[in-house]
Amino acid sequence: MPVSQWPTRRLGIVTDRDFRHRVATGEVGVDAPVAALAVVPVLTIDETATHADALLRTVEHAVHYLVVTDRGGQLIGVVRAVDLAQSEVRDPLVVRAGWRSPAGRCGSCVAGSACNPALA
Repeated sequence: MPVSQWPTRRLGIVTDRDFRHRVATGEVGVDAPVAALAVVPVLTIDETATHADALLRTVEHAVHYLVVTDRGGQLIGVVRAVDLAQSEVRDPLVVRAGWRSPAGRCGSCVAGSACNPALA
């Protein structure tokens, strides 16, 4: 679930993993605000990115979710790595080509977004 922290409007995300590892263990109380669970900032991807770019980004950063934003940085939705992988199974060479990119580890990253391996 995407979360927007007011008044900064920074995007974050809360996943089932956060509930399992932080609420179920008592680290965060069941009555705590959802912002207490949110990983902020979240790894984002622009709405114009391709499926292959998004899948590569999830693999590069070892995350399961990307928050999709428009050009203004506004939340549009969330995409899951498993859904992206299913769409790329038909053409795995598209994803493999991304690994050979000279752009480096974060070559597919959207400028200004954070890399946060804690989202896995």
